[in-house]
Amino acid sequence: MPDFKGSALDSSLLKLKVEGNRLDFGDIEPNIGIADIFTYSPQDSVGSLIDTIVVSGSEFNMSVSVGGTANKYQWMKDNIDIEGAVDAEYNLSSVSLADSGFYVCRITNTIATELTLYSRAIKLNVRVGTDINDRDLTSPPKNYVLKQNYPNPFNPTTTIAYALPRESDVQITIYNMLGEQIAELVNGYKPAGRYRVSFDAARFASGVYYYKIKAGSFSAIKKMLLIK
Repeated sequence: MPDFKGSALDSSLLKLKVEGNRLDFGDIEPNIGIADIFTYSPQDSVGSLIDTIVVSGSEFNMSVSVGGTANKYQWMKDNIDIEGAVDAEYNLSSVSLADSGFYVCRITNTIATELTLYSRAIKLNVRVGTDINDRDLTSPPKNYVLKQNYPNPFNPTTTIAYALPRESDVQITIYNMLGEQIAELVNGYKPAGRYRVSFDAARFASGVYYYKIKAGSFSAIKKMLLIK
């Protein structure tokens, strides 16, 4: 968007109304002085919608990029301001299950004071475990398989192997003795193949746990023992 302020158009413009736009503060700041002529709302959100899965304990960075020289940032989680998250970047150095949620950055500007920009939401899904994604393409399995975890008993990590004879939506979940789901290791589409996924039970107490797979019409449950 050109800078109209101070130009011949500045004095000849009757009205410049920009609706449903994706202007940023870099576009708007130069034209703030065109009083009662230049309007720029409603304003579209900036950035892209993100829906991602992150393994607990890993690092996750969020950032927003908008033009302007006088921007102020405030990150929010589930519509609540995050204390101290006042930069264009917000870093989670070691994500936990409590970090799951929707993240949005609210951007204001000390020059264009009548406008607030919002980033599109980042949906963060945190799960316990690491999907090794060890897919063997050389010998496609003939049947669905859920193998016994190894090692078993284990402390604190163990590996669960499974096989898919065809592409499937796969969900692998962990349950305690009460039947309560405590972790989700896999949730999504997988091509045919053999896979392994790691389960880290460092934050759980010793005892018997169950892991369950659902893939297409196939379902199976196995038991494992955590000893600390």
